[in-house]
Amino acid sequence: MCSMLKKTKRAALPEPIRKSLEVVKESRESLDLIDTWRVLHPDLLKFTWRQRRPEVHCRLDFFLDSQSTFCNTIDAEIIPEYKTDHSMITIKVSLHSNNRGHGFWKRNTSLLEDTEYVALIKSVIQQTKDKYTKDEKNDPNFCGRWMVNMKIREHSMRFGAFKKR
Repeated sequence: MCSMLKKTKRAALPEPIRKSLEVVKESRESLDLIDTWRVLHPDLLKFTWRQRRPEVHCRLDFFLDSQSTFCNTIDAEIIPEYKTDHSMITIKVSLHSNNRGHGFWKRNTSLLEDTEYVALIKSVIQQTKDKYTKDEKNDPNFCGRWMVNMKIREHSMRFGAFKKR
């Protein structure tokens, strides 16, 4: 508790903040929360409130976050504001951590009118079934239907690109 107090208040009499820090600490522990800013800046002394006479600096504001959402946190800062005794806390969170690709593939149903395409897909289905039904008998967790879908998609994309050219 002493190190937490040193990092959250600088004053001649640091006693009044002890009770508040105890409440924050109990809430953090009971809800399994972390102080985002403190985790990202463990040794940095910055405060969110200050007073000139007597000189007191406190960190009154916290970003308490769960472990699961903390992994999306990019940065947290304490920024002094103009003409106020309070500083602003900012937090940057990544909402999309996955890189976007080409998007979802949609089967081009107009290809079903092409007899060459239909014959190709029928042969792909038969070849895939013949190849993967053997594996399905050996492994009950294996699903040959997914392989059929994957092969149909693969050949449909190739055929569509060929037709486009």
